[in-house]
Amino acid sequence: MSPFSAFLHLTGQEDGMNTVRTLLCLTALAFSADAYAQQSTHLKLPAAARWDVSGQLSMLNRNKSELSQWDHWYSVAAVNGTGGYYWTPHWKSEFEIGMSGEGTIDAEEETPVPGQSFPYLRYRDHKLREMTVGATALYQFFENQWVHPFVGVGAELVRERHLADAMPAASIRFSTAVPSLPLPPVPAIDTVSYSVRPVLTGGFKFYVSPHAFVRTDVRTALSTDRPVAWEWRGGIGFDF
Repeated sequence: MSPFSAFLHLTGQEDGMNTVRTLLCLTALAFSADAYAQQSTHLKLPAAARWDVSGQLSMLNRNKSELSQWDHWYSVAAVNGTGGYYWTPHWKSEFEIGMSGEGTIDAEEETPVPGQSFPYLRYRDHKLREMTVGATALYQFFENQWVHPFVGVGAELVRERHLADAMPAASIRFSTAVPSLPLPPVPAIDTVSYSVRPVLTGGFKFYVSPHAFVRTDVRTALSTDRPVAWEWRGGIGFDF
């Protein structure tokens, strides 16, 4: 079995394909950055800049396969703010905070039926919202004065709010020859959970003035067995 096939087997076909799409995005960005790097420019960046800040809008794709057998991903807009410190021209520490909109997963609920050996499936929407705080170590390639590719690895603390409406008691009838069977109520869900997950990131800074830049990157969060989130992010920032 090839390494690629083994990777898809371990992560599951759907999760593996999402990871492949992320890697393809990074590759495409790398080629475009290389083309930019070949262009001459008279932009002179200050050598003394140590700090930078940026704000970004992103599209968050979040995996919640533990909730549903078929609806595994939701997509929602998010905002992020970052602040970084350059220890050297290439090494940087970065801290960030992010907040997403509310995503929805349509999940099945297995309700036990008295007198039956199999559960009855009922469906309801699960609403989820994340806040994240993270730290990343970044390596910035080259000392180009126009475009700066970077890669990074880090971790983030995730606060997730999970909501789902209650389902009232009901009854079902499988045929007119048998009486209806009662279905017990399913309680509402309103929980807050916390988790820590590793992240990988890669992207570019494109300078438009000595202190202002456009930043774009792809960020992937991982669990022990699969990617659980990926974001395409873009925004503006400033050095000082």
